[in-house]
Amino acid sequence: MPSTKQVVSWIKEDARGWNRDGAHGILPILNECQNILAQNEAEQMLSYDSSTGSFPLITTQAGVYEYDMPATVWRVNEVLAEYIAYQEYGLSWMSNIAMGSNILPPNQRKSYMGRDFLRIQNVRTVDARYGTNAKVIFNYDPGATSTIYYYRGYTKPVQLTSESIQLTIPEKFHLSHVVPATIKLIEGFQNHTWDKTMAFIEEKYKPDIIKELNKGEQGTYGFIHRREI
Repeated sequence: MPSTKQVVSWIKEDARGWNRDGAHGILPILNECQNILAQNEAEQMLSYDSSTGSFPLITTQAGVYEYDMPATVWRVNEVLAEYIAYQEYGLSWMSNIAMGSNILPPNQRKSYMGRDFLRIQNVRTVDARYGTNAKVIFNYDPGATSTIYYYRGYTKPVQLTSESIQLTIPEKFHLSHVVPATIKLIEGFQNHTWDKTMAFIEEKYKPDIIKELNKGEQGTYGFIHRREI
């Protein structure tokens, strides 16, 4: 397995005059390249709770509508309630969280990892930005709970702040995709051709990595059940 240090060395062969790190450094460009290639809605980039193997829970408070996600998450694309738990709480849970008569209950049933969930429709999400975390915003009072709401979110690639940190991208792509894509980014920086460079990387290198990160058994079910609760 090539280390990040080795990848930097390969790039340096074609990046004459560039430092390994710091000012005019290869490592920051390599990190940006990895962000471009690996920060995607790919199944192997999903966030999960290592203590349960399931999606992470959101701890909510009565009267609080907006919640920051962990710094490792860049996007939340669904907020879910486990179907069994929802059935157990039933209308009493609906009353407890004060959804109100004008707010529809969740009715999109989805299956992940062999468990049934309901997608909560009455929320919106905001992607992480520089200096701010990704957010989940409810448009009703979610109440005080730490056992109802799960989020299906995507993690950022591990940030390469030193050469001792290994790339998130699978090693089979290091030489064939990461090295030439980083060299292209350096050329774009030098030649002020960022637009063409980004389009080239998105078209030539990114699809293969997305396809690879969507492989494997992910426990997803290919159908969505819609039913009124």
